[in-house]
Amino acid sequence: MVDGLDFDEIMRVQRMMASRVLEEQQTDNKIKVMNIINEMTTGKKDRVQKEAVLIEAQNQGLGEAQTEKILEELEEDNFIVVVGGFLKKV
Repeated sequence: MVDGLDFDEIMRVQRMMASRVLEEQQTDNKIKVMNIINEMTTGKKDRVQKEAVLIEAQNQGLGEAQTEKILEELEEDNFIVVVGGFLKKV
C-alpha cells in the first residue's frame, strides 16, 4: 500500500490515465487531418483529392490506415463529405 492506495487501485488509475492519453492523441490526429483539409481547400477550391490528403498526412507522421479511419470518423461526425475520390468540407 502506497499513500493509502493498493496495487489494484494504482493499476486502475494507470489504465484510466492511459485511456485518456490515447483519446487526446486521437483527437489531436483528427485536428491534424482537418487542418490538412482546410489548408488544401483554401481559396477557390471547395474540395480536395483524398489521395493528396493521405500523402500529406503521411508526410506529417500519420499512417495511411490511420488516416483512412480518421477520414471515416470525420465523415460520420459530418465534418466532411466523401464524393468519389474527393473530400469536401461541410
